[in-house]
Amino acid sequence: MLNRLFVLIVFLFVLSLDTLSQKTAVEYYNSGIKQRIKRSSNPVSAIKAFTKAIELDSNYYEAYFQRGLRWKHGNKDSTLAVQDFIKVKVLCTLIIENNPSDASAYTYRANAKYNTGDITGACLDYREGLKLGDNSMKLVEKKLCKF
Repeated sequence: MLNRLFVLIVFLFVLSLDTLSQKTAVEYYNSGIKQRIKRSSNPVSAIKAFTKAIELDSNYYEAYFQRGLRWKHGNKDSTLAVQDFIKVKVLCTLIIENNPSDASAYTYRANAKYNTGDITGACLDYREGLKLGDNSMKLVEKKLCKF
């Protein structure tokens, strides 16, 4: 009986170590951001980090957006970039339907629309995000949306 208890304790200890060493989606996302910021870094490492974040959280629209930017600017793969930007638009639309006051969702959806060529749609979302208090894109909206 004592032997089984010891084996169980060792098993639980090893299991907890494995769990503690696993990164979360946010940690992979942050790692991708750090890789993106480094000018000398290979865009593939950032793409891998964002992909891992998405594997852990399939609704992580920020990770899809950042990966889309890496595909677009780092790897010059517009097809994969567009797929990620479309996913951002879908996820953000669902968020907005459930929480119309989520300024961040409007801003990310606007950025995704902009990156897929929908300037009018992007401007509408930038303006909505600004109305809701997300001032991060104020200059972009001012320069881009002159209508």
